[in-house]
Amino acid sequence: MTNINIIVSGGPVDYKEVDAYIERARLQYPEKRLTGIEIFVDGAFVDLTYHWTSVPFERIRRIKP
Repeated sequence: MTNINIIVSGGPVDYKEVDAYIERARLQYPEKRLTGIEIFVDGAFVDLTYHWTSVPFERIRRIKP
């Protein structure tokens, strides 16, 4: 498991709820690597901002003879 930076502001958030947000991100974007999440609590609503690391990209060129 990788380290994920978690920032919570606006109010308390349960650990199980944070784990659910992380699992949600991993299920929605399995090809990306999650590095951080910002959680802003606004009463009954929660705003989430995910931070991702870029996956190395290798360009393949096809050269026609």
